[in-house]
Amino acid sequence: MDNVRIVEEALEGLIQCLSCSGEHAWCSSCAVKAHQHNPFHNLQLWNHKFYESTTLWDQGYIVYLGHGGRPCPHFQQQSNPPPWSDLGAMEDVFGHGEGDTIYETQLGLSNLVIVHSTGVYSHHVSWCQCPGVEMDRHLHLLKARLFPTSITRPQSAFTFDVLDNFLIDALECKTSAMSFYQKLCRFTNNAFPHKIPDRYRELMRVSRIWRDLMNRICFGFGHETDRSPGPGDLALYCPASNWWIKLVGYVVDGNFTAQHMKMKTPKDDVSLADGKGYMVTEGPYDTHITESIEEKEKSSCSNHCAVNAANVQRSNLRATGVGATACARHGCFVPHAIVDFQKGECALIIYDVACQWSIHFRKRVDQSYHLSLPPSIKILPAIGKFHLSAHKLICFARFSLNFITGAGHIDGEILETLWAPFNKISPTARSMTLSHRKKVLDDHMRDSNWKKLVGIGKSPLLRNGNFD
Repeated sequence: MDNVRIVEEALEGLIQCLSCSGEHAWCSSCAVKAHQHNPFHNLQLWNHKFYESTTLWDQGYIVYLGHGGRPCPHFQQQSNPPPWSDLGAMEDVFGHGEGDTIYETQLGLSNLVIVHSTGVYSHHVSWCQCPGVEMDRHLHLLKARLFPTSITRPQSAFTFDVLDNFLIDALECKTSAMSFYQKLCRFTNNAFPHKIPDRYRELMRVSRIWRDLMNRICFGFGHETDRSPGPGDLALYCPASNWWIKLVGYVVDGNFTAQHMKMKTPKDDVSLADGKGYMVTEGPYDTHITESIEEKEKSSCSNHCAVNAANVQRSNLRATGVGATACARHGCFVPHAIVDFQKGECALIIYDVACQWSIHFRKRVDQSYHLSLPPSIKILPAIGKFHLSAHKLICFARFSLNFITGAGHIDGEILETLWAPFNKISPTARSMTLSHRKKVLDDHMRDSNWKKLVGIGKSPLLRNGNFD
């Protein structure tokens, strides 16, 4: 009679899914069958008193890799249940030791921690057992839209969906990697989030690789092309730059909130796309800055408070801020034209553009090995209307935008509006490695230009495609 009662309970609809639409009541086998292609749903099991969390892992779900979601022809079904089949609650699912087991050796089964947008999951994985594919497990994961955290014997993976979600969260909400992963842990188990496997460091590493791959694909460098991206090739530019025939305006401004701390082990830093976006290439810029320091000239005009504050000696900082160049009319960042401010008066040299660089600009270009300028270009220096008040009275007649033919009605301060969202990510980027910080800044500048690109054709006279 006991065996009959156990079979009847197994056939009862005791399992419901919180992620599926509508009302459902499944038995164990039906729940697994219904979620064959939805392995990241949240299930609950009725224990005759209340619903408690359960997982597809508990119900015997297996992820098959290498044959379109079907078992490998060389896979041999186990006759005995795996040693972790009696695990119960969610917190116990993640309590078992990771690594190879006797079942992985004999049957091609292992457990894999998978991070998805709805939480952190652990699944049985059946690897392809065909001859000669032992080293291709990471490729099977990629074909299943799972990004492995390592190439050899991967034990964790991130879904493409969660990597896209993290990127959008970072760009729109300025969410840090730590906050994003803690959110996933609470989605998984809000009562005991500390029992969820820690994959924060893996998220940091994988997300950097993911962003670089997506950028290369978007710009045509991700499909085994013979051409590699050059300086600024992974950056969007102002789409209206060719519309203005008479005068093209650019603004240069500094942000002293975007500081960067010195790294403890800079030799361990690895760059994936140095100088391919908006930040300049590190080596030539360092050489140029060294030459500029030796020939620096003190400004006798500008007395801006932000510059004075940046000139204070700060021994723990590698950079006191960033200097950017953008389109004066539309506020699009210029590719390969964003630099780090060095400590002391180096920031002042770069920041005091109109009074110092307008006078000695061509001289500096001619003397630098890394700079070039077409001889036909005529440079008209100007100062933004906000910064002009910090200069001497004589600068008003020489550099005011009101007196420059073709400048139009612009204030020359559009970069100030672009710094506002950057100030939200500066605390997070402050302690990153140099390469990671440059990548993060590149991503946010690219996203800013993308929003300008998709919205530049909208007319204020049109609403929903009709005149109102």
